[in-house]
Amino acid sequence: MARKTGPRQGSSDGPQDAPELHETSLELEDEIDRIRGLTRETIERIDRVQREVSEEFDGAAYADDESGGNMGARLANLERDVTEIKVSMGKIETRIARIESDMLTKGFAAVVAVGVMITIVGGAWWIVQQYLAPLIQNLPKILEHLPK
Repeated sequence: MARKTGPRQGSSDGPQDAPELHETSLELEDEIDRIRGLTRETIERIDRVQREVSEEFDGAAYADDESGGNMGARLANLERDVTEIKVSMGKIETRIARIESDMLTKGFAAVVAVGVMITIVGGAWWIVQQYLAPLIQNLPKILEHLPK
């Protein structure tokens, strides 16, 4: 509240201005007190809104939420699930690395195919030497015994 005194007396050039300065000083103090009160009210409102928001996120139930709405608990569950997912992904990556190291590559498959082909051709050649070579050696004798 502003404190006012009577009308201004005297000029602004001398000690007669002291009461007017005192009055202005009192008015400024009243204005500062009013602003401090508004500031306190504003801070209280901000604190109240902050508490409401904090309560809403920490445990308030939402009417349309099927899981109960406890935001803090839901967040904790999600963090736990993410940790479990990371552990599972690590295990999967380890398995994939092992599978890749044991996997048949194109180069190894080509080496195996060449080895199998050499074995088959070698086996066929052995059969030719064991069974056909004596027949070919004795072919003139066999042809003599055939009717002409």
